[in-house]
Amino acid sequence: MILKDDITKLVENHGAPYIYNNRPFEPGVTPIYYSGPYWDNQEIIAAVDTLMNGKWITAGEHVHEFEKAFSKMFNTKYSLMVNSGSSANLVMIAALKKYYGWQDDDEIIVSPAGFPTTISIIYQNRLKPVFADIEWDALNFDLGQVYQKITPRTKAIFLSPVLGNPPNMDLLITAIR
Repeated sequence: MILKDDITKLVENHGAPYIYNNRPFEPGVTPIYYSGPYWDNQEIIAAVDTLMNGKWITAGEHVHEFEKAFSKMFNTKYSLMVNSGSSANLVMIAALKKYYGWQDDDEIIVSPAGFPTTISIIYQNRLKPVFADIEWDALNFDLGQVYQKITPRTKAIFLSPVLGNPPNMDLLITAIR
């Protein structure tokens, strides 16, 4: 039977092939790809340790500690870690609908250029997606279209910017006030 220390040493000696070119991240220089494995030896060691010694394989002690620290940082009573951005969107929209008393068929303005799970969760919560097209040069909301789409049934504008490139938030917030 291989012991935990033996596994840890094997992982430590494994190298860090999952980091882009095994070089440290440099803002503005190192590319960030949409997906793929990006972790180093310390994260692999932590995962092995959690698997071998943790009380839970998923959402264990480290996640609980993170949730508490995150809540404290944002001065909120609770935080909930989920497995993905898609699940976060689902939980968020469901919670907002309940908290604000949104009704079935209330509207959320959303971009047609983005992740399918940004739109599907709106349907899952029996809300209506209203599409505002994008500007081709930035791939962001055409803010003129967003303003035209706002009706009394509009409850939210759901931003899920392509590749993390947000629209002009100052202009958006100023215009909807």
